Amino acid sequence: MLFWNTRKKFAGTWEDRLDGLFSCGVDYAGKTILDVGCNMGIVAYEIAKHRPAYIHGIDILKPHIGVARSIFWDLASKADLMP
Repeated sequence: MLFWNTRKKFAGTWEDRLDGLFSCGVDYAGKTILDVGCNMGIVAYEIAKHRPAYIHGIDILKPHIGVARSIFWDLASKADLMP
């Protein structure tokens, strides 16, 4: 998937973003992670492979949360919509 910034310029791929995230040397094991603007939960899913204690995702767009719930329905998760 490709991303565009607000000026309609190419902003990278999921792989680019994940490479940047994981090249920092952060040990996610046992940590509590907050994914702000989690979209459909793809980044949180990739972080989950590194065994954090908890991952919390928030997004302002209810459809994104709905898609994340449908994709990850079989995982131990809880999602609440806030007004």
